[in-house]
Amino acid sequence: MSFRSSLTFDRTGSARGEIVNHSHGSYRFDLVLSNCVRHRVGCIIADTDQRIVATGYNGVPDNIKACNQGGCTRCCDMSIERICIHAEESSLFEAGHCLCRNATLYVTHNPCRQCSKKIIQNGIKRVV
Repeated sequence: MSFRSSLTFDRTGSARGEIVNHSHGSYRFDLVLSNCVRHRVGCIIADTDQRIVATGYNGVPDNIKACNQGGCTRCCDMSIERICIHAEESSLFEAGHCLCRNATLYVTHNPCRQCSKKIIQNGIKRVV
């Protein structure tokens, strides 16, 4: 099978794209938007055949009130340590180490130093 991906990211952190499977047609997707009030970041991990193996967006961990509902106090007060998970971290958690090996990571913003270390450790081959 032959796959091709076309991904675009807008200023709000919304990732939109298309995966084209030449034998089965075109599939479009829209990532869920982050609820962070400061930065909206989206991330996609695609394998070597350009199939999406994981997606992620920044926000608070599961079972914690959303940023836009007061769950992340750092969004309002920069002196407080963040509790949010970055989009890159979220997608790496979803994919797991095996699916990340030699994959490409597409992200709306430049990864921070901590995320960069995790990307390298998980075997991501390319960041776009």
